[in-house]
Amino acid sequence: MQLDYEVYFDKVYGCWLGKCIAGTIGAPYEGMKQYIPLEYSPELFKEMLPNDDLDLQVLWLDALERKGVHVCSDDLAALFNEKNIYWPGEYAWFKKNYDRGICPPYTGIYENDFYYEGMGCPIRGEIWGMIYPCNPDAAADICEIDGNLDHYGNSVYFERFWSSMVAAAFYESDIRTLLYIGLSHMPRDSKAYRLVNDVMEWCEIETSTQRIMGRILAKYGHKDCTNSFQNMGIIVFSLLKGDGDIIKTTMMAVRHGFDTDCTAGNAGALLGAVLGAKQLEKVGLKEAGYKLTLNYARKTDRVYDLAVDTCRVGLHFIEQGKNLLHITGAEQVSTLHPDLKQEPLAVECHYQGEPYLQPGGEAKARILIRNRTKAAISCRLQAETPTGFSTKIEREILVPAQGTAAALMSVT
Repeated sequence: MQLDYEVYFDKVYGCWLGKCIAGTIGAPYEGMKQYIPLEYSPELFKEMLPNDDLDLQVLWLDALERKGVHVCSDDLAALFNEKNIYWPGEYAWFKKNYDRGICPPYTGIYENDFYYEGMGCPIRGEIWGMIYPCNPDAAADICEIDGNLDHYGNSVYFERFWSSMVAAAFYESDIRTLLYIGLSHMPRDSKAYRLVNDVMEWCEIETSTQRIMGRILAKYGHKDCTNSFQNMGIIVFSLLKGDGDIIKTTMMAVRHGFDTDCTAGNAGALLGAVLGAKQLEKVGLKEAGYKLTLNYARKTDRVYDLAVDTCRVGLHFIEQGKNLLHITGAEQVSTLHPDLKQEPLAVECHYQGEPYLQPGGEAKARILIRNRTKAAISCRLQAETPTGFSTKIEREILVPAQGTAAALMSVT
């Protein structure tokens, strides 16, 4: 597949613009579980508001610029813990688990029963689609290194759904077709799949969006206003009933309440990618900069520059053979350095049961080692435990070139 750089950039810029503007419109009404009779006005986004939906993706861009194709969950987890000042719901559980020494993806699972299906997962899905334009399969797969930090199950499926649609928006503009592409990247037997499928069917038989909303709440409602099910339902019917009009779609999402900055921001981002920044500017949705509340800043706060840097990462993934797309007209665009610093080995801990040790009991884990080099590496493993504990671990292990090897560890 071939894509012209001018089109690529215009859609990336449009995606970020849609995210910023629509998210700002929705932000003041977040958490209102009611219909909100809000009328559109350019004054609603005269000044951009900071939003974690954008902020965390800007952090992921930082990791991508430094690690490139070698980025992993541990890279994102370290940034999340260090830079993210937001503490609601699942974000707090991630931080608590990470501080305990628990590794991803278990940071999103352990003791996170109430928030694990939160909307904090799919709101971060756009960047993965933008760095994998025209490749929804790859976008859906890579986004899991993000989603699994503080969520699991259906919420991660929703991020797969979303990231794949954004990637497909670089070659497809029909909303229903995009939704089917997203559906194809979720397990068919999952509750997330059923929600999207149900809402698509209800949109065909119901003319009233409030009646559709009633159906969503009756079948999928949750007491948490940030739960992903009712909010993804709002996004889906707003996209289908919004007739491809980004302002109409955004206002529809906001008016139906709940996690309004997320529903509006996601819908605006997808339509921004479909339409491109030039079309958004024609209807009055123009650059106003963005603000971060994180302990982190980029060289500028221009959305335009954010798009430039995002495209550089996308081109890097293509140059490194991770995306077989051919971008034309990008000969003068500077990309990431081809020899980004990377550790030769990546280590993952997979718990065999719960990530804790009971008195008089035994805890087991499988240590997975990935070799990123083109030569086999012989490793000597060592585990340190506090006084009074004993550890058994395979000491010597050979990791094949660009392959993996596993060692078992137990602690008593």
